[in-house]
Amino acid sequence: AAENYFLKAADILTQIDDKIGIGNTYIGLGFTKLRKGERAIGCSYLQRARKTFEDTNYPRGVGEVDNHLQRTGCR
Repeated sequence: AAENYFLKAADILTQIDDKIGIGNTYIGLGFTKLRKGERAIGCSYLQRARKTFEDTNYPRGVGEVDNHLQRTGCR
């Protein structure tokens, strides 16, 4: 259920162009996939979150995702 809510949120946030919200949603999707054992997809969502924050020039978000990437071994 969480995955569906994150996907719906990503659609809504894309429509209103909320880049920080989208990045945070990608983090949620990444962890949801990792918990389900879908490592490649989970890591991909975390990388997308990092790219979104980087493109938005949001260093705090980039640092947060870098910590997640390191902790999960997705790097």
